[in-house]
Amino acid sequence: MTTVITTVHGTFARQAAWAQPDSPLSQYLTAHLGGAVRIAPFDWSGRNSFEARDDAAKRLCDHLEAIGRAEPDSRQFVVAHSHGGNVALLAAANGRLSKPVAGIVCLSTPFLQAWPRHLGAARIVSAAAGIVLLFANLLYLMLRNRVGSSFLMACVVVAAIPTIYIFMKAAATLADNDKPRWVLPEMDPHRMLILRAAADEASAALGAATLASSLVARFWALTSVGAPLWMRALEQDEADRARQTRYSWPRRVHGLSVMGLFVLGIVLCVLSLLPINPPWVTRNQATAVLVASFVLNLPFAWRKVLAIAVLAPLWWLSMLLAGPVLLLLSVFAMSFGSSLALRHFLWIVSAEPTPPGVWMTVQLDPESTPRGFRGLMHSSLYDDPRAHSVIAHWMKKQTGVSPAAERREGSAPRREA
Repeated sequence: MTTVITTVHGTFARQAAWAQPDSPLSQYLTAHLGGAVRIAPFDWSGRNSFEARDDAAKRLCDHLEAIGRAEPDSRQFVVAHSHGGNVALLAAANGRLSKPVAGIVCLSTPFLQAWPRHLGAARIVSAAAGIVLLFANLLYLMLRNRVGSSFLMACVVVAAIPTIYIFMKAAATLADNDKPRWVLPEMDPHRMLILRAAADEASAALGAATLASSLVARFWALTSVGAPLWMRALEQDEADRARQTRYSWPRRVHGLSVMGLFVLGIVLCVLSLLPINPPWVTRNQATAVLVASFVLNLPFAWRKVLAIAVLAPLWWLSMLLAGPVLLLLSVFAMSFGSSLALRHFLWIVSAEPTPPGVWMTVQLDPESTPRGFRGLMHSSLYDDPRAHSVIAHWMKKQTGVSPAAERREGSAPRREA
């Protein structure tokens, strides 16, 4: 029975030397597996994007299916390096293969996992408002010598509501459409071997990007905590008022006056801090209006006082920070794939040493790395004799060759061209 081993290279490594039939790894497997062994390199674009890996997985599935039709009695294995492991995992779990592969070997693969951020409507509104403020400032800097600030401010106010609505709809659509693509498929753990090297540079880089994006997102989440809490406090206040049997018109006038003063004070405060600053707006005016709204509200609604004094400023701070936060998240997301740059706000993505579950994982001792090796540890496994031995032993176990049978083999197997 012929053993066909498909080799899959990683990102930015088209026509990789290790994946060819004359590489040390290929020669070792050919010499030690027994029987006829054929190496079938699989080449894909190697681009660092989810779309490129999805397309490669479909083509790899066709590649494996073609081998199965041409050699129906063959045993098929896949040996993949780096992101080629994600490609192999997606292809093997595709469901289109009439005959499943006997096993997959992943060398230094960063298994990408994604799950949605639980933002809530209030934080999405904060992010959308932050984008509006960011573009308003950019527009002002470009057109301040051509158009009056009052006209620009009016345009921003008119465009803010539809922009926020479109952003919220687009966010919901992207989250729903991307979920099936970014969730790792399930697979029989006995059919996959994971080999890792210590001090893997690629895993360290992706881990650093994950840490940086997590810190940025958590800092923004702390500032935006005022959004849902403010809304909850106001809803609770409304519920308390609804339980009252009688609600006099003076109290209605009082509530409307306080809220009007508060909104006016916040608008004046924001205008005084931004480059779009009409000459008739001063910080003293904004401070006086806000203080007046607090004083008028003290005797009646303590929840509103708390919401306005503590939580509302945090919400406005989150809006001001939303633009820079989204830009930083996009930059950090580029290490996982260019297509994630516009979606990292909605999804948390990390690179893990294994997929979720229990797996056969072997990490080689760094002190036993062959002397004279000067390359990256991320690329050391396919040239490491220890990894070659582990892979050959595992493949024999998958095909039912016992250790005793291995010792009884007296002659080297032939190699099929």
